[in-house]
Amino acid sequence: MNEFYIKISKCIDSSLTKEHFNSCERMIEFFEFKYCAKPIDKIYPRKLLRNLIHKLCVAKDLCNIYN
Repeated sequence: MNEFYIKISKCIDSSLTKEHFNSCERMIEFFEFKYCAKPIDKIYPRKLLRNLIHKLCVAKDLCNIYN
């Protein structure tokens, strides 16, 4: 799980275009499906998920993707 988190984080850090951010969003959705849907130990994966979503939003704002 941590390796996949790092992979997504690097994807977000290296993204500059809307298409790159879209692929990062799909990876985040897969992360949520794979690690947050299980009833066992949901707290840690959900914290990682929140961090990824926040990081993605901040990166999009910095790159002015919303406009």
